Amino acid sequence: MILGIDDIAGGATILSLLAWLGLTFMYYIVCYLAVLNIIYDLNSPFKIAQLLLASAPAAFLMALFNYQPLILCILMGISNFHRIKALNTPNNLDPAQTPKKLFYKIGYIYIIMVCALAFYLQTPVNGKPYWETLIPQ
Repeated sequence: MILGIDDIAGGATILSLLAWLGLTFMYYIVCYLAVLNIIYDLNSPFKIAQLLLASAPAAFLMALFNYQPLILCILMGISNFHRIKALNTPNNLDPAQTPKKLFYKIGYIYIIMVCALAFYLQTPVNGKPYWETLIPQ
């Protein structure tokens, strides 16, 4: 006899928790660390526009997988605070590249846009999530 995941007490719950933790880790690495570091390293005056454009695919992916990003938004906000604190040393901060006040706000603007778009795309419209109404059948 072979036991399945449903035969273990709490197996389905544990499996769904592990899937949620995996998605959180994936979104944190890809949609936060990679995007912010890549766009910050670019010498472009259009950093905010680039982050706003980068937030759309990240939010759509969250909506597609029905991922509720509240914990991820809190994690990204705390991580961004420590990221700015670490980058605010004389060796790392280049005031000629990005104005100081804008430098502090860039990461938070991206986090707010990703979370707001993810929640917006998951709002129900006629019983279906909004993102499903955007794709023609």
